[in-house]
Amino acid sequence: MSIVFSEPADPPRQRDLLLPMTLIGYGLTVPLMLGFVWAGALPLTIALTYAFTGLSANPALSWIWSLRKDTASAATSAYSQPRLIGRMMLNVAIQLACIAVAPQIGGIVLLILIIFLGLGAGSLHLPARSLRHWIPLVCVLAALAIAAFTLAGAKLGIPVATSRQRWVSTATFGSLLVYSALLGQIFTREHRRAARSRQAQKTEFRLLRKMAWLDDLTGLANRRALLDTLRTRLRSTKRTKLVVGLMDLDNFKDVNDRLGHAAGDALLIEVGKRLSAVLHRGDLLARLGGDEFAVVLPHCQNEHQLRHHAALLLKTMETPFVLEGQALYSSLSLGLVLHDKSDAVGPDALLRHADLAMYAAKRHGRNQYRIFDPGMERQIHDRERLLNWVKLALQARQLELHYQPILTVEPGKRTGDPRVDDVEALLRLRDDDGLHDAAEFEAVLDDPRLAAPLGRFVLDTALSQVLRWRRDGRMLRVCLNISPQHFLQPQFLTDLREALERHPQCSPEWLVLELTEHGSELNGHIAHYVVTACRRMGVEVSLDDFGTGSASLTHLQLLEASAVKIDRRFTSNLFDESADLSITYGLLRTARMMGLSAVAEGVRTPRQAHALVALGCRKLQGYAIAKPMPAQELEIWLQDWPRRLPWTATLAWQKAIDTEAIRAVVEHGRSLARAKVGTLDAGERERLAHVDAGKRCALGRWCESQAIEYGHVPGFRKLIADHAAFHACLRTIAEAPQEDAVIYVHQLQKLSLSVRDQFWKLLLHPIRTQDMAPVALQLDHAAPTTTSTITSTTDPGVFSAPDSVLGASA
Repeated sequence: MSIVFSEPADPPRQRDLLLPMTLIGYGLTVPLMLGFVWAGALPLTIALTYAFTGLSANPALSWIWSLRKDTASAATSAYSQPRLIGRMMLNVAIQLACIAVAPQIGGIVLLILIIFLGLGAGSLHLPARSLRHWIPLVCVLAALAIAAFTLAGAKLGIPVATSRQRWVSTATFGSLLVYSALLGQIFTREHRRAARSRQAQKTEFRLLRKMAWLDDLTGLANRRALLDTLRTRLRSTKRTKLVVGLMDLDNFKDVNDRLGHAAGDALLIEVGKRLSAVLHRGDLLARLGGDEFAVVLPHCQNEHQLRHHAALLLKTMETPFVLEGQALYSSLSLGLVLHDKSDAVGPDALLRHADLAMYAAKRHGRNQYRIFDPGMERQIHDRERLLNWVKLALQARQLELHYQPILTVEPGKRTGDPRVDDVEALLRLRDDDGLHDAAEFEAVLDDPRLAAPLGRFVLDTALSQVLRWRRDGRMLRVCLNISPQHFLQPQFLTDLREALERHPQCSPEWLVLELTEHGSELNGHIAHYVVTACRRMGVEVSLDDFGTGSASLTHLQLLEASAVKIDRRFTSNLFDESADLSITYGLLRTARMMGLSAVAEGVRTPRQAHALVALGCRKLQGYAIAKPMPAQELEIWLQDWPRRLPWTATLAWQKAIDTEAIRAVVEHGRSLARAKVGTLDAGERERLAHVDAGKRCALGRWCESQAIEYGHVPGFRKLIADHAAFHACLRTIAEAPQEDAVIYVHQLQKLSLSVRDQFWKLLLHPIRTQDMAPVALQLDHAAPTTTSTITSTTDPGVFSAPDSVLGASA
């Protein structure tokens, strides 16, 4: 890349030597002219006229110039082209006039003329004027000289007739020669000073150019240079395509927060070096600010070349960076646009398209690239429309809060009936088209332009409602979703404090702030500080959608949260997906060991609720309990919710599932998954092919350990039989060639489904009838029509609820 800079045309700052040296020259000629008068070679009137004209005309000319309003600065006006030529012509005219009037001393005056020409030449040399400026001057001087010599009649001479004249002429020549030598020394010294000044000016200009066009941290081109290059490339006709890319570092804020800004700067410098190393000659890499870089690839002429360069740029980040003795891994999100020069698009539009592609890469997981397509721009337009819709709804008071109950269960306690202590406030929008769920506009709730005003609205509305509940005797605590964009702003603590001050009767303990975990946004000192400040104010903080982000356990380390919410994507498939079951169980155990309350979201069936309680969860939230509803409907629901949800009466008596049982069913599901996709290794095939593999696996060992407790239950015997059939089928698959194993997979899936169904039925129903008696009486009193749902198995000591109650078919 080459960028052309034009240097300023003004000369460096110089002293005005022309006028004083001219006056000194005329002052020197006054006694010389009087000497010729004394020697009888010149009339007194001519000598006085010559001296008076030279000493008065030059200052008068300078005074006239000083009256002009457009006069340049005093440092350079003396050497401006019109003034320099004008002063030279004035003094040359005086000398030529003297030659014409007094040709007898014409030789002496001719020497003075030469000195004046040298004075002018020296002045011209100082500002480094080019030779073309001499052409009109020489023509004028030649015309004046011809006129003067014509008038003098070619009688130029030097008076040497008498001893006086010879003595005066000799003194005159000597004085003029000494004066000429002094002029040469003065102008040589001034020229050197001017040259040094000009060099200093060039150095300063290069420094200013670097500051104006280059990034001061990385030495790369800056935004101004990037835009200039894009304009040049777009005007060029050498190639038909042009690639422009924007990229920034993923999670760069973490580096600044953890290691400091000095380490962040060092990382940016190293990133610039790595990216520059994979670019070709003629490519441009620029830093636009912060951790954002831009690249221009004029040699990429098709999408294949573009993808190749994008892969190279991403690959540069694979090697860890070493900062302050620590190995740090970083990655890039890259957006690229392949521009056809036939489209009339300017540099700003190209950068905007690349920016849209870059944020598409971030939305899809980061550490990747995306190529711009027009659909991205439509998405931005849709987002802006959505954002304006919510902003107008907020201003028009069309936003409202709906509340979803959270059920609290304490298993094993005779007086531990489920209760509703908490509700979650969820945003809704009501306009002329009806009620809109938050899913329709949640994409913009975290927008920086909307997050803070929306957060203040939610705080005020929720605190007002919880205060009304307390006045009516409802001891409810409200949980609010707070956008990380608002939570991490310096203004948030002020907003929270002011909201509490506007509701002085509302205790901070009645409020729980839920932070939705998005990647690493909550990492760092700011989040830790805000969470700590909230707890000091008495407001608890909970982590919402726990387990879905990239740093859940890190958040538990850094933030003093009081509770976590396990996301519905883990709790919804407990019976079908072994991975979801093990993750949910692990998150619950982690929360319990850290002393945190855990809430399971997305509970849609009674069976799922019983399973979560068996896994150790004490708080349940989901449609199986209640959908979000306005405050007025919640009041009605709270009055008779036990009658609406009779199955909740058995939750407090649900027996816990031990770790061995979880491990057994998880290993069973893992064996099924590997057999389905054909990824069983040699060791697994050998182990599964053993005749006693069903007894040696985790589920077989667990069944053997539970034989005394459950041996008399028909469901347990069916579990053992289906498990044995499952392993027989699995043994066939392990022994058969891989291409023939596919025909047994469907049968294996059916057997596995039966095994898991019997397993969960067995563990979710073992409640003794003598323990259930108080619950049954309570249910009879609350809802007589529901008592028939409680029946006994063949064993009078075991209670079993039918699938219709526990939702086995869900």
